[in-house]
Amino acid sequence: MILEEIVVRLSDLIKQGLPLENEDKDKKEEEKEEEKKEKVQEEKKDPIQFRDLSVLRTLYEELKTVLQEEKKPEPLPIRLPKEEPLSMRLHRQEEPRVTKAQETSTLHDILHKVFPAPSEARPQVDEDLYEKTCSLAKSIRDAVRENAQLPLESAFSLITEIAENPQLLDILYKQEISTRVMMEDLFVTHSINVMVYAMKIGIGLGYHESQLLELGVAAIFHDVGMLKIPEEIVNKQEKLTDEELALLRKHPEFGAEVISTLGGSQYPWLLHVVLQEHEREGGQGYPRGLKAHEIDEYAKIVGMADVYEALAHPRPHRREYLPFEAVKRILDAYRGHFPNHLVKILLQKLSIFPIGSFVRLNSRAIGRVVETNESAPLRPTVEVFYDSQGKRLKEQKIINLQETLILSVIDSISEEDLPSGG
Repeated sequence: MILEEIVVRLSDLIKQGLPLENEDKDKKEEEKEEEKKEKVQEEKKDPIQFRDLSVLRTLYEELKTVLQEEKKPEPLPIRLPKEEPLSMRLHRQEEPRVTKAQETSTLHDILHKVFPAPSEARPQVDEDLYEKTCSLAKSIRDAVRENAQLPLESAFSLITEIAENPQLLDILYKQEISTRVMMEDLFVTHSINVMVYAMKIGIGLGYHESQLLELGVAAIFHDVGMLKIPEEIVNKQEKLTDEELALLRKHPEFGAEVISTLGGSQYPWLLHVVLQEHEREGGQGYPRGLKAHEIDEYAKIVGMADVYEALAHPRPHRREYLPFEAVKRILDAYRGHFPNHLVKILLQKLSIFPIGSFVRLNSRAIGRVVETNESAPLRPTVEVFYDSQGKRLKEQKIINLQETLILSVIDSISEEDLPSGG
């Protein structure tokens, strides 16, 4: 029933007072006249009468619905904003999009002072990137020891470059694989490695550039509290006493104090990571025994990267674990310490045996990884250079360990440890 029909019908009913029920059209003329006379008399008493009020109510509801639909505005099209490069977002005058970990952070205000105006050209891959990253870690170490302002400006600048160019992260990762840990620079190498691992995990989680920036900065500063622990305790080769262990476990609180007093108090997410990176999913950690959702997600990532790095590299009191041994330790000894989805990303993104790294197979042959597979990180494709006797092959062989199940990787070795004459 259209609007005009409803209005006309209501108008006729109101003016004429006609009943809604249909009358018999075959009635005699005299009966109709009789009824008309009766209706005229009734109109004088009550001009409008309906035998069934529900009919009028139905008509009214139909009319109201039609009117409401006519006034209802059409929805506006939804336009999603385009994702901008991080460097452009950081330099816009308006407030940037708030990320999960920023919350009450004033990151935009600080970064606007830190960075120069962005250039149109994207930064090129820097061959000296690892040295620049080492210099940053050393300047952090020196600032803490001298109780001076932390080099936050340098950290934001360098890690922004890495966050915007994932290939730089791969360069650092390969460099980390081939660099031997020097005990005198343990803080430096450990901080860089944890930063690289954490950012690769962040990429696996789908983090965008601004989140990777925050995560990378937090990772390279995560262990500043250790610089407040006497070196004789940090480098002690014998088992620590209960008093020494208790002091060592205070380093997250020392680190939070360093961040708060030396220029980083305006970054809540940085304080959370430094203070919470030793907290564990089931409450096994310290200093507060936090659990699950009580722990910042960045702190969980950095904490897992910290454990993996410590296992995969030598320490004063032990040798390093092989990469797959380190993963096995996390899966066994650290079961329940980290969320399962983060452990899965660790296995996928760190590749265990990255492209370019040298490995030894269970046949004692030696080769270089030329391709990795995230679905099977322990079974890369290897280009074999040396046979089981350490003799250089005249023709290199390409072996896909996913297809050749009888072979497997048992060790990763540095280029310096290759057989002589290679």
